[in-house]
Amino acid sequence: MKDIYFANPGAFYFLIMSIGIIILLGYSLNKRRKSLKSFADSESLSSLLFLEKRTLLRYVMLVGVWFFGTIALMQPEKHGPKNYVADHQREILDEKIVDNIEQEKLLVKRRACDVIFLLDASASMQVNDTRQLHSRLDYAKEIVDEMISGLDGQNVVLYTFTSALTPVVPSTLDYFFTRLMLKDIHINYGDIAGTDLFEALDQISRKHFLTPSKKQKVLVLLTDGGDTYLDSLAKPERQKQLQIMLEKVKQYKDQNVRIFTIGLGSREGSVVPEVEFEGKPVLSTIDTELLSQLGQQGRGQYFFANDYSALTLAESVVNILKSENNYIEEEKTPQKKLQRSIIETDPMSILKKRLFQVPLGLALLLLAVELILPIWPVRSKVDS
Repeated sequence: MKDIYFANPGAFYFLIMSIGIIILLGYSLNKRRKSLKSFADSESLSSLLFLEKRTLLRYVMLVGVWFFGTIALMQPEKHGPKNYVADHQREILDEKIVDNIEQEKLLVKRRACDVIFLLDASASMQVNDTRQLHSRLDYAKEIVDEMISGLDGQNVVLYTFTSALTPVVPSTLDYFFTRLMLKDIHINYGDIAGTDLFEALDQISRKHFLTPSKKQKVLVLLTDGGDTYLDSLAKPERQKQLQIMLEKVKQYKDQNVRIFTIGLGSREGSVVPEVEFEGKPVLSTIDTELLSQLGQQGRGQYFFANDYSALTLAESVVNILKSENNYIEEEKTPQKKLQRSIIETDPMSILKKRLFQVPLGLALLLLAVELILPIWPVRSKVDS
């Protein structure tokens, strides 16, 4: 039994439900007995109680059907010893190794692109001025979700930023997990308020863009362009900080980096809910100039989100990525070593045996017996 495992152990909860079924069946049986004693005379009661024994048997069979059906749903599997490989399978694999022993090394192409999503989660992103009057954050999440759905082998990384950068998903090919984590992002994610785009870009650069690489790195920035730090500066100092940011982005070319900026919100802007500055409401407008310059200096492109549906915008960016041959070639060892490595690292793929059909067959057998049980002859003590 120690070699038997369950591929779907979550179905065990159906076994717990069987306790309630047994209680209901016991209650039903008790009510039937009381009814029989109330209406049957003493001479025929023994025959009727025989019928009740058959009813009890049927109930037991139905519980058995539920039990074995649940075991089948849990998908039991038997695994063989980890250090065992069947002799006939070893012979087949050895023949393949001999056939390929003179084969040259293989050149394998693989995707060489990291797509880094940097999503603004500051308070201004809760303004409902997108094309369908959803919040800027919800629309940004929809765009990212559509983009991830269109990728085909690129690694993805997900960050949010307010006045600090918050990592959400590290570099991965698990698109499903990334999309699940994306749904949980909310305003002031990471419990830090404010907006500091300059600091977010600087940290992303230090984490991902410091060293040149054959692998292309694509930064997708989704924001309304607001920046608490920049907005607090006088105009000359603000222009100086912007120029520093753009110069740094321009240098990304040497690290094989591209930047796509997606501007969220309307050009007219709107008041940020529940946010005041010096007792006055705060008006948030999209900084088109900043975002377009970032896209241009970053060898990418700027998209004004309200001009597109989420799907169309996502397809536009993904198609640009796919139009470039973002592949690198790697040498792989001969087939001889590849096949041996499969034997050593994954013996369970050879030795796994599914057993769900055994409890399923028992459940069907009990169900068949229960169905034909009512036609069996009934013993009548009265007639005898």
